[in-house]
Amino acid sequence: MEWLWIPAGIIIFVLINLFIGGFIVFIKACKRKPDYPSDFDLQFAEYKLQGELGNRMREDFEWINSHHTDELCIRSEDGLRLHASLIEAPSDMTPKGVIILVHGFRSNFRRDFCLHIPLLHKLGYHIIAIDQRAHERSEGKYVCYGTRESSDVMRWREKAAELYGKDMPVVFFGLSMGGATVLMASGRVPKEDTGVRCIIADCPLSSPERIITHVMKNCNHNPIPAPFMLFSNFWSRWLAGFSISSKGTEEIFATSHLHALLFHGDADDFVPPWNSQCVIDAAPERAKLIMVKGARHAEAIYYDEKGYMEAVVKFLNEHV
Repeated sequence: MEWLWIPAGIIIFVLINLFIGGFIVFIKACKRKPDYPSDFDLQFAEYKLQGELGNRMREDFEWINSHHTDELCIRSEDGLRLHASLIEAPSDMTPKGVIILVHGFRSNFRRDFCLHIPLLHKLGYHIIAIDQRAHERSEGKYVCYGTRESSDVMRWREKAAELYGKDMPVVFFGLSMGGATVLMASGRVPKEDTGVRCIIADCPLSSPERIITHVMKNCNHNPIPAPFMLFSNFWSRWLAGFSISSKGTEEIFATSHLHALLFHGDADDFVPPWNSQCVIDAAPERAKLIMVKGARHAEAIYYDEKGYMEAVVKFLNEHV
């Protein structure tokens, strides 16, 4: 019977390698990374911004940093201390509502919403610009791709109600992973909560498993064998409390009653446009997609700022 040790040894060897490989995938995809430097040039170094757009982005970035903001803090369902910056609507305007801004994967709200924030402020909205868990000032060791962050957004919704009353209109606005987060949060909003009016999602990812697999294969040129993803799911459940193979945004949004406006660049190879299209296909009567020609990931507003903001204003006027 000694020969049985050979296949048993092979099985044990394979399992050990799968556990190790799955752990490496989990850490690469989910572990908290150092935050971006606060300096504008370092935050946007890869864009090599020049000309009028670069100058105005610098001005908007400095406006956000210098504008008076109140720091907000809440506790997540799992006890993390989460932070946000509050920029209140202009004092000479009647506030139209609250926009909760949700930044993307390993990013921050200044980087992702540099152009958005001053424009939304001028429209008359209070802005709660959050630091997602495992980012910036907020606690957390692991990024959960919207699965746990969506419950954090609902806590921020409660904070908005505490500040301005439960009937004050609220809009969830997310970019990239933040877009997935707000779409997932839409499934948590009960119909009785008439304060939450709509969703805006810019280049949202579809699901943790799909985006991790895509980025590793197409962006990092390191395709992940399916068994490694299976074992990375073990680590994500054990260490971070979420499943990498959890439902996609389209499945969750299909159960929601909210309307959504989506943007996506047709040249986005980091989060390809099909990620947004699957949301549209799941609920075409409640979701609209604006495809921006030539825009890469998270750059739709840079390529067509006028059309982008006109679409946002029209959507907000219709639903807020």
